[in-house]
Amino acid sequence: MAYAEWLAVTYGDAGLRVGALCPQGVRTPLLMAGLDGGSAAAKAVTAAGELLDPDDVAGVVVEGLAAEWFLVRPRPEVSRMCGTRPPTGTAGPPAPAARWAERPGGLNGGQA
Repeated sequence: MAYAEWLAVTYGDAGLRVGALCPQGVRTPLLMAGLDGGSAAAKAVTAAGELLDPDDVAGVVVEGLAAEWFLVRPRPEVSRMCGTRPPTGTAGPPAPAARWAERPGGLNGGQA
């Protein structure tokens, strides 16, 4: 998140649009192989909630890119892990963060 925030604040006025994807668990071959192999990390991901279908995540990503969301969250409970604040800081002009706050639906296009 910090890198995405830095990119957005530093290069936002140059036209760079940044989006950070926080999907939580996605049913991918890599994750499923980890579960089959008994990976503690894979078990932790599945214990955090229902696994999402990759196509569903892709749909939310496309929606987020079109709406220029900074934080793309396919499910609202991810807010606890990824946060909900727009990028701020002194690494560049504050205008990019102000633009996020002014967008219809706020930072996440109305996502809860």
